Amino acid sequence: MRNRILSFLLVLALSLAVVLPAARATEDVLFAGLNNKLFPPEKETMPRYFSGVIYMPYTFFSSDDLGVYFASNNSEDTVLIYSSTKRLVFNVKTGTVSDHEGKQLSPSAKAADGVVYVPLWLVCSFFGLDYSVISAEPADIIRIKSSKDVLNDRTFASFYKPTMQAYYNEYTGVTEPSPSTPVSPTPTETPQETYPGVTLFLGFFDLAPGRTEMALSQLSSARYKACFFATAEDARQNGDLLRRIVAGGHTLGVWLQDGTFEEYEKAARLIFEAVKTEPLIVASEYAVREAAADMAQENKLIYWSPTRRYVKNFTLNSFSSQLATRTGTRESLFFACSENTVSVLGSILSHLRSRDYSVRRITETSAPTVSVG
Repeated sequence: MRNRILSFLLVLALSLAVVLPAARATEDVLFAGLNNKLFPPEKETMPRYFSGVIYMPYTFFSSDDLGVYFASNNSEDTVLIYSSTKRLVFNVKTGTVSDHEGKQLSPSAKAADGVVYVPLWLVCSFFGLDYSVISAEPADIIRIKSSKDVLNDRTFASFYKPTMQAYYNEYTGVTEPSPSTPVSPTPTETPQETYPGVTLFLGFFDLAPGRTEMALSQLSSARYKACFFATAEDARQNGDLLRRIVAGGHTLGVWLQDGTFEEYEKAARLIFEAVKTEPLIVASEYAVREAAADMAQENKLIYWSPTRRYVKNFTLNSFSSQLATRTGTRESLFFACSENTVSVLGSILSHLRSRDYSVRRITETSAPTVSVG
């Protein structure tokens, strides 16, 4: 009898493991919007970040509203995005993209999980479309617009907020908890203050290989993503490290020491050789921040200026005390990959989770268009 009971429990446990959906990471969920329409997060419509750049499934582009359509040739591993007057041909196998005049463009398509993705900014700029990144809960919205006669982004996100939550719960397998009677804390308890409405963006620079590996390991344990800013020298000497950064779902950017376009161009070329992705995000030493920001704006790059930098001589207590003095709901925190950083990073990440901060990687858009709580 005892063996039968154990066998029954084992079968039940295995069946539950099969039936229950696996939870997905919040940061991997993105909603797609088209003019005034919101799409559920599905394989054919959900945007995706590759090294901080937004990509869309090529099958998304099939709409009279956009005037842009798709076609594919499986035998040649190519996908076509076209309008009545223009076309882009993406060759997935060779990693190339060309227009209707044969001009070579970049970046090309990406294939992942059986889906071919195309870079959104290239498609939109080529066909005269507009898009925005709306920071919202429970997940950000990538909204493509072909008309000015649409809801503004704030109204769009507010209108669809209940729908997004329902879509999100279904996608992640989350069931809304039933209401329960709140329990008041005893007089001796001091409720821990939490900050679910505060978003923190993490960046790392000074990528010494050994210490960067340790930072990657700590981020992986905490299930957080970040942006790693590499110099040309980092890319030349540590291509394997950059590939591991990208493979871990993190973003790569360029770290500028002089703030010139020539410096960016050299680093971007070497990073592309290492990971086959052109970085669009840049940050810099404090002394050249103005020159770097001007250069980025002139060349349509994204310059990210941190709210706080941590290099050395900081502790968990000093970090948490400084963070408590913040005045806004969005901050970017940059850490040098120093001995000091790797010695306290695990404690810092645990602190951020215990206080319910929203921790995100730096991506293509430095300042999302709208913040909706």
